[in-house]
Amino acid sequence: MVSTALNLKADRTYSPREASDRELELVHPREYLKSLLDPVLISRVMGIPELATLSASHLHDSLLQPLRVATGGTILGARLALEHGWAFNFSGGFHHAHKEKAEGFCFFADTAIAVRALWEQRPELNVIIVDVDAHGMNGIWEILGHDPRISLFDIYNREIYPVSGSTTLPYPEPPPGSAAKSKYEFSRFLFPVEGRISDQDYLGLLWRNLPLAIASVPEPRLMICHLGQDPLLGDKLGYMSLSEQAILRRDAYLFDQAIVNNIPVLALLAGGYSPNSAGLIAKSLLNIVHRSIDGPLNDGPLTNWPVTA
Repeated sequence: MVSTALNLKADRTYSPREASDRELELVHPREYLKSLLDPVLISRVMGIPELATLSASHLHDSLLQPLRVATGGTILGARLALEHGWAFNFSGGFHHAHKEKAEGFCFFADTAIAVRALWEQRPELNVIIVDVDAHGMNGIWEILGHDPRISLFDIYNREIYPVSGSTTLPYPEPPPGSAAKSKYEFSRFLFPVEGRISDQDYLGLLWRNLPLAIASVPEPRLMICHLGQDPLLGDKLGYMSLSEQAILRRDAYLFDQAIVNNIPVLALLAGGYSPNSAGLIAKSLLNIVHRSIDGPLNDGPLTNWPVTA
C-alpha cells in the first residue's frame, strides 16, 4: 500500500523487527526497562489515569511492544539512510525519553539508540539531529548533547513543555570523564521561539541557520529529522500557529538541504495532536518523495515551492 501510494518499488519498503533488549540497553539501564512494567508509571507518562487499572501484560502487548517495533524502525531506518541516501520511519522521534526516565508519551529514546547502534560499527560517524517538533528534544539533550559527534538543531515553542517559559535551555551535566562541549557549542543552534511566530519568521529562521549548522558538522555525516506536525495552527498540544503550507515547505527544505549537501537523512514522525496531523504528514511525505526523485529546489523556503496536495 505504502509503496503504491508513493510510487516506490516494493523492495524499498521494509517492516522493522522489535528492538532487542540489548539494543534498548545501549541507552537505558536494565532496571529502568523493568520499571516500565508498572501500569501506574505508564498511566502517568501517557497522561491517561485509566491505564493504571490495566494489567502489565496488556499494556506491554498494546503499547510497549508496538513502541519497541517503532524503535526497531528507527534503528533500521538509520542503516537504510546510510545505504540508500534517505529513509522514513512512520513512527519514532520519541525525543522526551531520558536515559532513566520516561515522560511526554516517550518510553524509549529511539534516536539515541539508533545512533549508538550505528556507532558500534561506525564510531567515526557524525550525526546532526534536526528537531522541528513544537516541543524541545530534552531527552536527546540529556543523552547525546555532550558527545562531540552530535550536533543539535532545534526550533521549539519556548512557552510550553519541556521549557515552559524559560529563556535558557537546560545544560546537562556531562558524563564523568567525557569531553564536554561548552555551553555555546551545546546551544548554538537551539532556537526557542514564541508560539505565535509567523510562517515567514519561522521559515526564515530555518533558512538562515540550518545551512550553518550543517556546515559545522564534519564528514562522514548523517541527518536525523524529528518532523513533528504539532506546530500546526490549532494543534492541541503544540500551541503554535504555522500554516499547512509552511510545514510542507519546512519538511521539504530539510530534505533539500540533506540532498544538496550529500548527507544521508532519516525522517521520524515525532508529535502531532490535531485531527489534521495524519493528512498533513501524508502530504509532506508525498511531497518529499516526489521532490527527492525530481531533484531539490534549492531556492529557499520563502519562494513558491510546489507541493503535493
